[in-house]
Amino acid sequence: MISLDKVSINKRCRILKLDIEGNMLRRLLDIGIIPGAIIKKVLVSPFGGISAYSIMGTTMAIRDKDVKGVFVEYE
Repeated sequence: MISLDKVSINKRCRILKLDIEGNMLRRLLDIGIIPGAIIKKVLVSPFGGISAYSIMGTTMAIRDKDVKGVFVEYE
């Protein structure tokens, strides 16, 4: 089990748990980052700190600090 910010590019993962509180938890759940969902890191910002993820047919950029509490396993 690793945190989502540590996932390699183009590797599919299954979300296991979210160890996040407050508004950020609500935002992540609203965009489909929920336990059991499949997610894939598709791009990393050249300056770091932001990565793009493909989930549920959509690609979205999320700050690395916001997904440190999202734990996944490689599929």
